[in-house]
Amino acid sequence: MADFIALLQNSALAQYYLAAVLCLWPVLRAYRRMGLSCAYAVLLFVPLLGFALVMLAALRKWPLLPPQPPRPKRTKKETAA
Repeated sequence: MADFIALLQNSALAQYYLAAVLCLWPVLRAYRRMGLSCAYAVLLFVPLLGFALVMLAALRKWPLLPPQPPRPKRTKKETAA
């Protein structure tokens, strides 16, 4: 563990990749909700430009998705069960 911390303190590239790994899941979720391809999330791992490229990919025209059907309202009997 001490070696890992020492690596993070001495290497900016290691810090960048750690930040990219930590941001991968939220970016994947956001892209899925926007209807974009999740393959753009791999751009996070491009050094120095990755985060900017991910944001630029999100500026593309989003596909038109049909609205989600309304959720059925729950009754008190269903919530108690």
